[in-house]
Amino acid sequence: MSVGDVVMGFSGAGYNDYFGAFCTGRLSTDLLGQMTSVKLLNAGESAYAPEAPRWGDYSHTTLDPNNVLAIWTIQQYARTPGGEWQTSITGIMPIKP
Repeated sequence: MSVGDVVMGFSGAGYNDYFGAFCTGRLSTDLLGQMTSVKLLNAGESAYAPEAPRWGDYSHTTLDPNNVLAIWTIQQYARTPGGEWQTSITGIMPIKP
């Protein structure tokens, strides 16, 4: 962001969790080297098991062209039925303390 804040969007999965969409970030006033706790944007709904596996083509985080204080992130997550993927599009507005 123009004020030094940062957001990182990504997909992730865990031992008990299907592939979901997540983000983390930091304000310019936060301690260097520190990010906020990971925030769930869209939970995975099923195991990712398509006939032709492919993942990662749809991951993008960018400034809103009409509001430089807002950020948009597009991430993939596993959806039902069939374990295919879906995109999660989320607007994020960092809030100063």
